[in-house]
Amino acid sequence: MSQTNSIEKKFENREPKSFDSTIYKKLLTRFKMHKKLTFWCLFSCIACAVMDTVIPLMYRDALQRFVSEQRLSEFPPFFILLFSAYVFLAILIAWSISVAGKFEAEFSHAFMRDCFDKLQKLSYTFFDNTSTGWILARLTSDISNLSATISWQFFDLFWSGGSVVFAFIAMFILNPKVTIVILLITPFIFGVSLFINNKIIKGNRVMRFFLTLTKV
Repeated sequence: MSQTNSIEKKFENREPKSFDSTIYKKLLTRFKMHKKLTFWCLFSCIACAVMDTVIPLMYRDALQRFVSEQRLSEFPPFFILLFSAYVFLAILIAWSISVAGKFEAEFSHAFMRDCFDKLQKLSYTFFDNTSTGWILARLTSDISNLSATISWQFFDLFWSGGSVVFAFIAMFILNPKVTIVILLITPFIFGVSLFINNKIIKGNRVMRFFLTLTKV
């Protein structure tokens, strides 16, 4: 029991006490190292978000044309246009996945190389006082997770965020009143999601810390 309490105390000492902006500044420098991939990833995300908004509007136009107005003669060209939009979206998604995967590989390689170079400059005292499992977890699991998070979450963030922004713009053009009501509800949903997300992240950090103690 006392050993468990000492481990938990050790974990609490390792936990950051406040927001550290220098970490995010260092991550921004990593993005600057991969400007071309960052630009193309951002461009592909915005393009996918635009298509996510355009396709539902095409369905709305189809209902108005073919159901309300019975203009069935216009169905063949509309079908070709809709099919082309889906093909274009599929190509965009495949290209975006390729760019994000390449970004993850290059980011992980550069980050792991820098960490390895840093280890070569540390004193023997550091290795005497730090468990081998903790070092291995930082160089393998943590870097892989960080690279995957930065690349794929960056992809998801701008695609999903762009889809939400363009959807709100389309909704505001079609029905401003409903859009305003949804905008009023959104902050509450965001707050609840953020609270749950923080709980999940904290639990994941505790689990990963205990895992490093077994890798000795």
